[in-house]
Amino acid sequence: MNDKRIAYMDWLRIVSILAVIVLHVSAAWWRGCAPGSGAWQIANVLNGATRWAVPVFVMISGALFLSRDIPVKTLYSKYALRLAIAYVVWAVIYTLPRVALGKTEGVQILLDLLRGSGHLWFLPMLIGLYICQPILRQITRSKAVTRYFLVLSFVVSFAIPFLLRLVTDFFGVVPGRFAEEMRSVLSYAALQTVSGFSFYYVLGYYLHKCELTARQRRAVYALGIVGFALTIGLTALIQRKTGEAVERYFDPLSMNAALMAAAVFTWARTHVQQSGKVMQGLAKCAFGAYLCHMLFLAALPYLGIDLAALSPLVWIPLVSLGVAAVSFAVSFVLNRIPVLNRWIV
Repeated sequence: MNDKRIAYMDWLRIVSILAVIVLHVSAAWWRGCAPGSGAWQIANVLNGATRWAVPVFVMISGALFLSRDIPVKTLYSKYALRLAIAYVVWAVIYTLPRVALGKTEGVQILLDLLRGSGHLWFLPMLIGLYICQPILRQITRSKAVTRYFLVLSFVVSFAIPFLLRLVTDFFGVVPGRFAEEMRSVLSYAALQTVSGFSFYYVLGYYLHKCELTARQRRAVYALGIVGFALTIGLTALIQRKTGEAVERYFDPLSMNAALMAAAVFTWARTHVQQSGKVMQGLAKCAFGAYLCHMLFLAALPYLGIDLAALSPLVWIPLVSLGVAAVSFAVSFVLNRIPVLNRWIV
């Protein structure tokens, strides 16, 4: 099981970062083209099809961390500290070009340093999960409690909000007002303990440890396809209704994203049997590639390249491959520099 675990997690790291890059590349068309146009629809499919990527990253962490007892001191001094340092360093790296180009000044520089680049939100989120690790570890000591946590979390944090959002978006004013009131009433229950990315963290552990039957796996795959269809279909429908590109069904904390993530993770755990040196090397560079890839995308407009003016069917794959190649190359170099390889990638 140990070799298999390494193999499928290596594969998941690689395909997840590739999916993140496709997501961010296709966003140039999704946001830059006329909503509802042919180019927008292509970007909608590719962008929506990759919304499982970040949840899967979280599931990998949960599978690895919740499988062992980690002292609280180690969680803070090693894992959380490393992510905090990486966040600060990369926030500076992303802010410096803006300062040099005169795109930010004064107090805004400090705000940019605090915010970094948009995709860096992943690091504070993961720090939060690490801090909660001892609590979540107690939940996973019992299979029954783990299942209860996952069911409760999925129902109250994913399924019910998803259904209420559908009512608000597509069933008229009166049902929509009822759904909004219902959302307010449910918020009084304050079920934050089972909300957010802790669901994915625990789900990764559960799917890693439990052997699903063939029938159960088929059900997970079918639900994953449903999640994919809901992601792109509902986004297209709400665009047709409002005339605007709306991202609410792209949220990684939506039910449709959760269904896709569970299917991808389950498929990899079941089918990926080997992890060669190349795959292991690429997997080791995946985190660094995630951190640096937005530098290259952000540079394109300054080079006079308007992605939204190009053919998405051709250029989304080409740009994604190019950005991935450069990002993995940079990460490869950083991973071989002492100190940097420990703290920022």
